[in-house]
Amino acid sequence: MSAKNLYFHNGGLYGIPHFIGAIDELRKQEHRNYIYYGNSAGASFSLACYLVLNGYMDLDHMRDKIHEVFSKPRSVSPILTPIMIDLIDTVVPFWPVDLAQRVSGILNIGVTTKTGHKFVNQFATNADIYNALLCSGTIALSSNYESIIDGEVCLDGGYVFKQHMIPEDTIIIASDILVLLSLTPPPPIICPLLESNGRRNVKRGLENPIIIYNSKPGEMDIWFKLHSLMSKDLNWATHIANMTRP
Repeated sequence: MSAKNLYFHNGGLYGIPHFIGAIDELRKQEHRNYIYYGNSAGASFSLACYLVLNGYMDLDHMRDKIHEVFSKPRSVSPILTPIMIDLIDTVVPFWPVDLAQRVSGILNIGVTTKTGHKFVNQFATNADIYNALLCSGTIALSSNYESIIDGEVCLDGGYVFKQHMIPEDTIIIASDILVLLSLTPPPPIICPLLESNGRRNVKRGLENPIIIYNSKPGEMDIWFKLHSLMSKDLNWATHIANMTRP
């Protein structure tokens, strides 16, 4: 298989074992020079895939750390930002100090702005990457993160994404988990099954069916308004700065 691109599609928390299985299959292949695309949770795992395939991070170690995040006791809350932060934090220690320069132009992180979907692929600092990953997973009413890139408020990259935005010659890595279920961590007992599905997904190659749930343009105005009314935790910016400091 010699596709030029990898696209990791949404997936939420349930999609994460699926992504891990896909990356496990990809690391068995000789091809390494991909262009990476991802939306929502898929954005973080497009970067994780880059790190694994280029020898910066061990996949088995990442899997263990993610299971620790899933099993961490948490208070009941609709806010998903803390678990998103914890998940990204599991891989930040493996980021090279010049990651922003290495992945600019080859890592495409999808976000939804008020003018539509766009892929962000230029990063001045590693903090810019972290910010873009959080923006790509910012779901209205479930985030208390100030999700802004270049002065634009950004929401989850899956809101208005369309299949035609996926470039040709792409391996599509997409879980088929229902949207609401994807917002909860999967029970450990089924994670091996979800990983197996991810491996099989990659083996099938380029023609995978993809489930896309779109918000209509009028609905996006509502989502942006609701997000603007959410109280934001400004400590997250300090956390990102500390985590990505050379």
